[in-house]
Amino acid sequence: MTDMKIARLDQILYRLGYVADEQIKQALQRQKSHRGRLGTHLLFFKFINEEQLAHALSLQHQVPAFIPSEHKISKSIIKRFSVALAEKHQVLPINCSPDGKILTLIVADPEDTRAIEAARHALHCTDVNKYVTPESVLRNIITQCYRREDKDPDVTQIIELPELFNEESDTLDESTLCAVEGENPDIRKVLMVSRTIFLKNFLCPIFERDGYNLSVLSDREDISSMLQQPQLEHVLVSPDMAEEYDSWIRRAKIPIPQAEVTKFSTVSGALIENPVPYDVIIQSLFRSMQIIAEMRSSECMETAPYDLMRKDIDNLAGSVGLTRLAVDGLQIAVLLLVPQWDPCCEISTLQGERNHSFFIDIDKSLEYARSLRFPWSIEDVLSAFLELLSERRNPDEANVSDKDIALAAQVLVLVWYRHISIRTIKDSPEENIRVIKSGLREKSGRLARSEVVETYIRLIEQSENLFTAPYHQLFLVGTANQTIDRFATRLKHLGYRIVATDSLKEAEQMCERLSPTAIFVYDECYPEEIFECSELFRHTTSVLLYAITSECNPSHTLNLFDAGFDDVFIPPHDFDIIAARVNKSIKGITQAEPMASKQGGFSASFKAFAFTDLIQALGQSLKSVHINLVKGSGEKADIYMNQGKIVCATCGEMTGAEVIYHIITWEEDGAFTVEPAEQFPEGNISVSNDAILMEGVRLLDESRI
Repeated sequence: MTDMKIARLDQILYRLGYVADEQIKQALQRQKSHRGRLGTHLLFFKFINEEQLAHALSLQHQVPAFIPSEHKISKSIIKRFSVALAEKHQVLPINCSPDGKILTLIVADPEDTRAIEAARHALHCTDVNKYVTPESVLRNIITQCYRREDKDPDVTQIIELPELFNEESDTLDESTLCAVEGENPDIRKVLMVSRTIFLKNFLCPIFERDGYNLSVLSDREDISSMLQQPQLEHVLVSPDMAEEYDSWIRRAKIPIPQAEVTKFSTVSGALIENPVPYDVIIQSLFRSMQIIAEMRSSECMETAPYDLMRKDIDNLAGSVGLTRLAVDGLQIAVLLLVPQWDPCCEISTLQGERNHSFFIDIDKSLEYARSLRFPWSIEDVLSAFLELLSERRNPDEANVSDKDIALAAQVLVLVWYRHISIRTIKDSPEENIRVIKSGLREKSGRLARSEVVETYIRLIEQSENLFTAPYHQLFLVGTANQTIDRFATRLKHLGYRIVATDSLKEAEQMCERLSPTAIFVYDECYPEEIFECSELFRHTTSVLLYAITSECNPSHTLNLFDAGFDDVFIPPHDFDIIAARVNKSIKGITQAEPMASKQGGFSASFKAFAFTDLIQALGQSLKSVHINLVKGSGEKADIYMNQGKIVCATCGEMTGAEVIYHIITWEEDGAFTVEPAEQFPEGNISVSNDAILMEGVRLLDESRI
């Protein structure tokens, strides 16, 4: 089951006496920069060994640890399960019962239901037995099973390097110089574009040792064919062919790679010159640009919903085939743009050479783009974007030689136009999406090519969260200061409508006229009245109530919770985390809102009516109903009861009694709608209601130990 409240690994290791507090802190510090699991970093520093970590994981998840000497891995099972699934989900099937129904798995995370279900479905089993092992150990086992099936795993493997300067290498077919195409179609592939014989001979066996099939190619047709392979994970371009490769891309002689592309000067340079992972660097840059955007837009009446725009850019740019570098460059580009026009004003009515009417200090934006020296031309894409936005050129006439830049500019202008020009909120999401689709199609062929427009529309229709923010108005109550201003700016970036006031009385009157979704009150402005806010606002409307406090005193925080606040934000105020918490709460409310039910149905939250009480009440009344359940995070489940007995339950890929156990772990974080039912899906539960509920409560209690 997922979302079970399990003990923390660091606490278990500390309680067992395996680690000291300082060692935990050192491992957590490394985890911040390298990500991954805490146990992996403790192993890196050799603070614990693999056996100790396995023991701790077993206690944490209440799942037996995998002991190699006690289990024999079935080769037939391995052959039926692809290495791609094993590596993607970090799960490995090792055996199966004679009747083929019960599968035995090794997993790195026993709570990862998706991984376990993927293995179960792939091998057509009905149940699983889980064994837990450290992530690093599981990776080694997977490597031994799929890469070294014909070798003794206990024998140290030695890389046998070929002759590095074989004179005959120039005459060999390129395919013979690469790692042999694996018999397994799911093997991970890397393409290197180069003519250097040394790289061909030296790197292929090293990559093969690490589980990659490296193909070093220089022929355009071979490269084009390789770029279309779905298993291709990365493209490396060496200096000797960088210019030629770029030319092929520009002239559409080869397809735009779906995989990540890296250009390097030398192999050693690629390692030495990049001591920090790219993900760490780019997130740091995003945060810096976000702060700059907040500063530049702080005086504006309108603030662009940067977070929503960045999310749309990420989805659309990826869907049209832009590289990771281009996607990241576009997200930086949108943070450099500060709007200054009336959001309801049509772009076509604005004039100005280079679109000075559209933005605040666009020349400064272009200067920032140049000074960043980002390894992808943000300045060029902004220039192309401005031309498209003014409609002085259409996408086919844009003066851009690089096709990636031209395509990126179309992505940027569509996202900008959708979020800034088409912002009229209609009565319903359905009506709103109709207006957006109509507005985008009006600009087809003018702002972007029709295929890019239609791709964006398809993504909009598929998005579950597209209309969450604009429908919610938030009140900020407190005297204007830096803290209040930063709260307002960050929430505007998420697309929420913000109303600020320095009067509690005025806020109460506004609540009576128009109910907000949430109210934020800054306690520094109202040290005494803050404890009366729940009575002040909640007798007129039901809202989320948040306190922003300048105190770090735990007793003060508890007093605010006792006074009825849903959440309290204490210093230091991390606005990214706060925004995420608020967004999740509001999204939960949106998705848990009572749906139109049939006559005789009803809705409530788990806080008002506990799940176990609901099942018992419906069971005793012998009701035939369909129960639709929604967790605060948006997760959904369905339960059918026929004459008071649970007959069917589904939640994502979970089915049967496991769904009931899982919903019990939601505790008060959820809501439900009950409707009368006359027809029922095929049953997947045969045991009694009481037996299921008792087992679910027992599992929940065990998880708290």
